[in-house]
Parts: sequence; C-alpha cells; structure tokens
Amino acid sequence: MRAVVVPAARGAWELRDVPRPEPSFNQVLIRVHASGICYTDVHLTEGHIPVPFPAVLGHEPVGEIVALGHGVRTRRVGDRVGVPWVQATCGRCEWCLSNRSNFCRESIGTGVGLPGGHAEYMVAFADAT
Repeated sequence: MRAVVVPAARGAWELRDVPRPEPSFNQVLIRVHASGICYTDVHLTEGHIPVPFPAVLGHEPVGEIVALGHGVRTRRVGDRVGVPWVQATCGRCEWCLSNRSNFCRESIGTGVGLPGGHAEYMVAFADAT
C-alpha cells in the first residue's frame, strides 16, 4: 500500500510503498478515505514532539472498516469511522482520572504510537473509533 512517510526529524515527506498493516487484538483495519493535516504534523516532522522515525503521521483520519482483529465486538466491516488523536490510555493516572487523558504518559496516539492516517490503510483500536 502507499503511505506518506517522514523518514527522520526535519525530513521531507516521501510517498512510499509499505506493507499493509494487519489488525491485532481489539483493532480494526481501516481503508482511509481522508486524513486532515494540521500544524501538529509540522511539529512532529520538525521533531518538536517525540515520535519514532520513520513515521506515518496523520491523526485526523476517517474511513471505512475493512477487517476486524480478534476480540472486536463493537464494530463491523463497512462501518464508517473517524479515529481520534488519543486511541488508548492507562486509565489510572491523575491525568486520566481528571478527564485530561491527552497528558497520560502511557497514551497511544494516532501517528505517534501507531501509524497514522496519511496512508491507504491504518489500524486503530476498535473502542477508539
């Protein structure tokens, strides 16, 4: 599949062929229909926000579920979904307990902890979509 890859901090975005991801437990595979670009993508590209490179960014994707990982019970193939910036958190820290989970140190973010939506396909946690 094709994806836009940032090879390194301050690197130019490159269109590359990369393996299509497969959904793991409680994840869905999404065919991306659109992925917004915002200034956070610039901060990530410039290295202002830590992200492992090479990276597929894009934390504002929408699309259609095309496959389900084991254990998914709340979504179906064909569902149209949007994926949030924060997909999963610890649920136990002071940030999570005060409804500010975007500060959780264990959060898994779209385009940071998981490859993002600047690709033909992406995986996301089923309960985050």
